[in-house]
Amino acid sequence: MRKKHSNIFKINLIIVEVIYFIAAIIAGFATSGKHAFNWTVALAVWASNFVIWLILYAVYSILDNQETQISILDRLTEQLNTSDSSQPSNLEQLAANTKKTNNVWICPKCGDKNSNTTIQCSCGYINSNSKPVEDVSFKHVCQNCGKEFTVKYKNAKGQSLPTLNVTCPHCKTELTIKK
Repeated sequence: MRKKHSNIFKINLIIVEVIYFIAAIIAGFATSGKHAFNWTVALAVWASNFVIWLILYAVYSILDNQETQISILDRLTEQLNTSDSSQPSNLEQLAANTKKTNNVWICPKCGDKNSNTTIQCSCGYINSNSKPVEDVSFKHVCQNCGKEFTVKYKNAKGQSLPTLNVTCPHCKTELTIKK
């Protein structure tokens, strides 16, 4: 389909060029009085076709991008529809093969979008394409019940500690911890 759009764009471009060339010749003769040719008007008319050319090129680019996106979605849909329930890793392979765009990665376990700076999804899945991971733990005192508990999570090596949402194991209060 991409070649079809490319050919349509080229044909339209040639047609527009021919029409504007003829219009430039007519305008060149029409603006001069006695069978003389006005080159300034002719060149101005012919040069104005570049606006039309830019519009056609923008339409071509949009169509080309849409065809690319549709073909990617068709391949993904086909892979998902042919997945076998006995092969749970198919979705994980598909997520690993999908390019990271807009600084997000898609969790193969739950389908959530996550920032590339996040190595672990909220469902617990750890992105294997991220930096090496280290286990981090520290003691924290609950602001509600005053009891101490250990916070454990995985963090990329060298990455600053993130803001954590944890639940106190004693009183079940949701806490936000900023380190």
